[in-house]
Amino acid sequence: MSKKVLYTLEYPVRCSPGILYEFLRTPAGIQEWFAEKVDERDGKFSFSWMVL
Repeated sequence: MSKKVLYTLEYPVRCSPGILYEFLRTPAGIQEWFAEKVDERDGKFSFSWMVL
């Protein structure tokens, strides 16, 4: 069984709040901008990245 690890990351984002909101309001938008795969279930988001 794999052990879960909590990561906290900060990124400077240089765009208008309206544009950023459009990317962050849906799993598909977040997936396009931030992670390889994003799933949402019961209001909780799961992010996945490919590990090389």
